[in-house]
Amino acid sequence: MKTESVIILVNKMCDESRYTKAREIIYKEWDRLTEAKTYNLLSKNAKEFVMIIKAEKEDGSIETLTMSDKKILNLFNMYVRDSNLHFAKRVYQNHVELFEMKAAQNWLHSDAKIYYEAWKKFINE
Repeated sequence: MKTESVIILVNKMCDESRYTKAREIIYKEWDRLTEAKTYNLLSKNAKEFVMIIKAEKEDGSIETLTMSDKKILNLFNMYVRDSNLHFAKRVYQNHVELFEMKAAQNWLHSDAKIYYEAWKKFINE
């Protein structure tokens, strides 16, 4: 795809608030879109969106979670919300590595984060 076409498409997607499609295009054309000459041709919305994606990449929050990982985290949130702590703890113990990921911690509700922190300290001692 030509650079001009990419710029027009990203600008259009960002202006129409179609960020999922814009994100796909930005990931695919990352090297071209982050060049200074090309970046300056983006609209204000598109520039801000590129900066958000850049910040996500830099702080590591872009770690991708699979759909099964997200289901596990939602299940954990549900068990904590329903005060079914026995099953919540079992989910945590079976997937400790998943809960250590920064992206996974962003998926936890506030109550679930409290239990996660408590069990993390208890199990590691």
